[in-house]
Parts: sequence; structure tokens; C-alpha cells
Amino acid sequence: MKKLVLVAAIAASTFGAISTAQAEVTTSANVGVYSDYRFRGVSQTNNDFALQGGFDVDFGNGFYVGNWNSNVSFGANSLEMDFYGGYAGEFANGIAYDAGLLYYYYPNTPNNTGLTDADTLEAYGSLGFGGLTASLNVSLTDDYFALQSITNGVQQGANSDLAGSTYFKLAYEYPISEALAFGVSYGITNYADDIVAIDGVTALDSYQDYSIGLTYTAGKFTYGAAFVGTDDDGEMVLGKDQGEADLILSISTSF
Repeated sequence: MKKLVLVAAIAASTFGAISTAQAEVTTSANVGVYSDYRFRGVSQTNNDFALQGGFDVDFGNGFYVGNWNSNVSFGANSLEMDFYGGYAGEFANGIAYDAGLLYYYYPNTPNNTGLTDADTLEAYGSLGFGGLTASLNVSLTDDYFALQSITNGVQQGANSDLAGSTYFKLAYEYPISEALAFGVSYGITNYADDIVAIDGVTALDSYQDYSIGLTYTAGKFTYGAAFVGTDDDGEMVLGKDQGEADLILSISTSF
């Protein structure tokens, strides 16, 4: 699901460059293996391994587009494909900015189930200075990752209205050395309407997630270890096991 972290990770080496009269278009790709796919603190692979990868096109004038993919395991979904595009730059005072649209597409979502669709469209924006980044995602679709809203104790089914749900995140990265970096983040998910928890009874209006970890880059590969989890409410989104804290290991590369 995405991912401003992924958009920020576009600082990968390129494998091609095309010169134009106005700007230089560059392309890059990335692939990685993770011990679990955590999206906003919650496992999307039932605490199992994930193979992830994508590609990006930078038009050299601030605009970019990209695609990112991962296996998932929730409901009937087994694949997530993200498509995004936006504009990024930097103000004169050194503050970096980024804004765009991000579409989460789940090709295995069954149709005509009477439930909400997993496909979700979000607008995002971020500001960064030094190692600190603040970002905000806002849902533009009533369907929100197939979650069911509940109003006055009544589940809304396919009539769920979760447009306007937000995700706010603060992240800080500190380079310990040229190869080793420390990172920490804190996020808050706020639903536009209460959602039905995994127990089918509890109504949730928000939850919090966190991550703290290290990355080490050697040659073309980056190795990561991060302790990721959610609060008690987050453990009820897809189940306690999917939201409780765990150590996530990874190895990735860009080219």
C-alpha cells in the first residue's frame, strides 16, 4: 500500500537517461525481499515474506511517475499494484516538498460482493528539512482498502463512506556513517467514519503506528532491520497478530 516512503526512495541510481530539449528524463528500478509487508504498522502478508519492486520515471523538471508492487494476503487479495505521480522540489531555504496522487490497485478483489472495494485513491503531500519529514495522505474514494464503516452501530457494507480518511506521519532519518543510517517514524490513521474491527463488533475511529530501525548499505545492496508495530487499536484492524510489534528484516537493491 505506499507509500510516501517509496516515493522518497526514488533517490536510486538510474539505468537510462534520455536527453530532451527541456529536461533529462531518467529511469530507475528497485526490488527487495522483506520478512513481512507492514503498511502503516499492519501486516499485509499475514506475517509472511513479501517480494516487492517497482520502477520510477523522473522527467527532470520536478514531475515524476512510478509503479510499485507487492504480494499481499488479506481477504481475497494476493497482489497490490500502486501507481503514483507527482511533483517534487525544494524551496530556497532548503525545505523539500512533494505532492501527488497515489492509486492502490488490487486486481484480485472480487466484484459484486456487496462489500467495499479494496482499490483506494489518495492525495499526498510532504515537507522535509534535514532528516525530518512530515507527510499527509488523504483518501479521495469512499472505498478504503475494503474496510467496512459503521454508523450508529450499523455496518454500511458497500455504502461505506470513508473518503476523507487521513494518514499523518512524522519520520526522522540520521546518517550514522556513509553506510549506516538510523530511522524512526510515528504515524496516525484517522478514519472519516468509524470502521468495523476484525471482531465484527468494535468500532474504530483511529490508531497509531511506529517504526524504529537501521539500514546498512554495502555495494548495490541495502540491508534493513526495523521494529514495527501499532497501538492496541491498530492490532484490531486486521487482527492482533497483524498489528503487534515485530522485527522486520529486509534486503533491497536499486538499479
